[in-house]
Amino acid sequence: MREVNPNQRLSKRELEVARLVTQGLTNKEIARTLFISQRTAEGHVAQICNKLGFSTRAQIAAWAATLDAQAAAPVVARKANGAEVAALRKLLDRYQHPRALSRP
Repeated sequence: MREVNPNQRLSKRELEVARLVTQGLTNKEIARTLFISQRTAEGHVAQICNKLGFSTRAQIAAWAATLDAQAAAPVVARKANGAEVAALRKLLDRYQHPRALSRP
């Protein structure tokens, strides 16, 4: 397997087909799901393999599964700098003060 070329981007439809391959759908089932011909579904799968340098549907499925896993990964917040921390503390102090709650 060759490295994935970042310049070879998949179209939205190809990404959709790749995710359906991940679910184990056949070309016929993909065609039915997307309201396209079976031959068009076959062409999308072949184009995905061509763009990514894959030769099997299993490779497409594994690759697409990593995309979904990356999308589901939690976002890690960066550490706030001193000025940001001070501004947040000032806001918290202001709104935790009893008189702050009565202000419009």
